[in-house]
Amino acid sequence: MPIDEKLFEEFQERVHRLILDQRDLTLVLHDVDLLETEATEWFKDDDEELLRARRNLSSVRITKVYELHGSVEQADRFLSQYEQMGFDDDHKRVAMTAIFARICVARKCPWIAKDRLTEALRGVVPGQYPKVFQLLDALGGGTAS
Repeated sequence: MPIDEKLFEEFQERVHRLILDQRDLTLVLHDVDLLETEATEWFKDDDEELLRARRNLSSVRITKVYELHGSVEQADRFLSQYEQMGFDDDHKRVAMTAIFARICVARKCPWIAKDRLTEALRGVVPGQYPKVFQLLDALGGGTAS
């Protein structure tokens, strides 16, 4: 069953507002949870669209933890949830894992992210993500091929 275009547009607008939201992390994450609850109802008849919405909100969660100085534990939980759903593509996997690694570096515990980032970069052409490979080197990870 095709999704209602107005609901889809409302979802996209609310995601955009959450991306720009700079309030306290707890408040932002609460609003992300509320939107996910609504999206579950809105897209209940379209499994593919619901998965896309959940993945989108997972990206928002991880990004907001980074921007609003959340904990490594929060970032780990949200990245794990995203991993369980499956990433949209390799680029998204690398991008989200790199954000997680940056959170770990900022919180002075880079060793937590080393294996995950190495795995995310496995099989990626080294020149494709030079800044992420530099981040991996900073974690002490060397190459991921």
